[in-house]
Amino acid sequence: RDRSHTMSPMTPRGPVAERQWYEIRAAAASPDVTEVFIYDFIGIDWWSGEGVGAKQFAEAVRAIETPQIHLHLNSPGGSVFDGVAIHNALVRHPANVTTFIDGLAASIASVIALAGSRVVMAANALFMIHNPWGAIRGTAADMRQYADTLDKIRDTLVVTYQERTGMSVEDLIAALDAETWFTAEEALAAGFIDEIGVELAAAAHFDLAALGYRNPPGSPAPAAGPAAADPTTSTPGGAPVADASGGAPEHSSTETWVPGLGYVKF
Repeated sequence: RDRSHTMSPMTPRGPVAERQWYEIRAAAASPDVTEVFIYDFIGIDWWSGEGVGAKQFAEAVRAIETPQIHLHLNSPGGSVFDGVAIHNALVRHPANVTTFIDGLAASIASVIALAGSRVVMAANALFMIHNPWGAIRGTAADMRQYADTLDKIRDTLVVTYQERTGMSVEDLIAALDAETWFTAEEALAAGFIDEIGVELAAAAHFDLAALGYRNPPGSPAPAAGPAAADPTTSTPGGAPVADASGGAPEHSSTETWVPGLGYVKF
């Protein structure tokens, strides 16, 4: 039976560049394995139709019948709620899920990575965690409520990280506050991953600085403060994430609109 499945964009709300959001296909090496590739933003872009939406992804994953799923990741993150839903869809699936971080598992993609019962990270890949963030217009009361909501979202993500790593809540919150980038060795030491794999050349490149991250790889390390003193919060200079050129400028459609509050992004 052919289990190959490739999603194409939904009905566009604006100009659409034809491309794949993600791919699900039978593994060539074993009939017991289905390979799932997420090499894009999490959440569907309002204008282009690009990105990985939770609804379509969950429906496609539900149809997988093999006893093993190999999840391949190269994503800078995106919508927090789409990411959590994708994570939960994989965790609920009866197959044994193994995650392979091929290039980048940043932001909410780091949560998706932890859906695997075993997580293998390429030696030249990166893993990043930070606080959810977003924007809102309104009164001072609206903004205080929004800040409280972001804290609640952060706390739910901390639970997922803590279950995997065993780190204390305080240490995890400090790492989120610092926007911490982990090399494969650092991610293994922290307990986020189980194994370091071989170096890979990823299939897509993301402009991390354009996404608004404070400490993307290759940027100067913080000059002072607790984050600079902690080696796990420094950014690995020049660590290769991908070999292809391209760009992914930030746009609000990778965020999630919370009615009455505003946009939430992770």
